[in-house]
Amino acid sequence: MPHSRLLAGIGTDSLSLGEQLLLWSLRSWDEAVRQRRCPLCAIQEPFALIKAEPVAEALHRSFVLLLRPRSRPLDLHPPRAGVVGEDESRFLLAAGAAFHGGEALACRLLTGLLPRDLAAALATALGALGELLARHGLSVPERLPAVTRLAMPTGDLQANAGLSLVH
Repeated sequence: MPHSRLLAGIGTDSLSLGEQLLLWSLRSWDEAVRQRRCPLCAIQEPFALIKAEPVAEALHRSFVLLLRPRSRPLDLHPPRAGVVGEDESRFLLAAGAAFHGGEALACRLLTGLLPRDLAAALATALGALGELLARHGLSVPERLPAVTRLAMPTGDLQANAGLSLVH
């Protein structure tokens, strides 16, 4: 999917505050898991500062899906890296799509990272997370071109998960 790399290689300072927080959380959570530390503890502090602790807990529940078996490890940069990687780009684009009601498109993006059933579960979790973020004044923009969004048929998320996009 050519659009899945849309954010790859750009500086993290070009991301919205919501995207930066989501990316930092993903990276920090993954790093904590690899170092055998508490992953929820690793991401709680910034959310506590803005009185959005439920967001950290929802992210943690969503990220747990990433621990399940998959075809390859995720390629994530360290938490403070200043550039967005390819897998990170795919995740942020999926989050933006899911946050704006495009769970089928988010699922399609995530199938490049996870088996289809886990991609569907994560897309659903990200959709719910978008509402929670919005209640705390944070957002993640939908960055995919309109032609990509329009190419996705509507309907059941599981049924649409394996469809190709029109490029």
